[in-house]
Amino acid sequence: MIRDLIIGLDAGTSVLKSVAFTIDGVQVGMTSRPNAYTKLGRGCVEQDMLRTWDDARQTLCDLAAVVPNLTERVVALAVTGQGDGCWLIDADGEPIGDGLIWLDSRAAEMAALFVAGPDHAAHYTTTGTGLNACQQSVQLAWMQQHQPERLQRAATALHCKDWLYFKLTGIRAVDPSEAIFTYGDFRSRSYAPEIFDDSALRSMLVYCPRSWMAHGRITVSPTRPRQRRACRAACLSCSATSTWSVRRSVAGSTMSAVRSAARFSARPACICG
Repeated sequence: MIRDLIIGLDAGTSVLKSVAFTIDGVQVGMTSRPNAYTKLGRGCVEQDMLRTWDDARQTLCDLAAVVPNLTERVVALAVTGQGDGCWLIDADGEPIGDGLIWLDSRAAEMAALFVAGPDHAAHYTTTGTGLNACQQSVQLAWMQQHQPERLQRAATALHCKDWLYFKLTGIRAVDPSEAIFTYGDFRSRSYAPEIFDDSALRSMLVYCPRSWMAHGRITVSPTRPRQRRACRAACLSCSATSTWSVRRSVAGSTMSAVRSAARFSARPACICG
């Protein structure tokens, strides 16, 4: 039996899945659960953040049930998922309502006005991305106008996979495939203040590593949500859309990130138990 395994957790729009691989990329097991989101009308589409975490956690537990001795064999886990959207949490890490997902188009008119205006060309030149209603920046701007009370309670703006990474590690972070192409200069791979000049909203942005993966330690047992402890290495990988365009596979979403984390992963406690 091959000892070292890595896990990719992919929180997609239609399905959440956890996949176990060998270090060489051979798939040895997969479990999944259907995703759920709510269409509220007028372009509003939101997803229950706590349910998303619970479903993702359950896929890990299901995977441990089908892969022999997964607890002892896993060396690292990488998280990827649907891109864009706005998942707000407060200072204690609790969700502020449901998460706005990339299907949400409530900010479409605001985005269209900006694209038609004089500032869009410079924005595109800096970020390398045209503004779209699905992006977190314009969703935050919409909430500032229409739901200011929601933002007053928020401390951090995350995306779907950032939320799951936070629940696993306690770290508030975002990878460059989300942060830089929304708020930054893709040449320097850093935030560009001129892209988002509202200081109150900018304060909700989180750590963005200059490398393409954020590394941390899993500090919560997926099967025991209230039990926190040092555990396996975890990686925050690129968004599923960004990675699919490069590798077009679940393995591509996770392998490079997890190999990197596995290099510094020790073998402390289990990931699911």
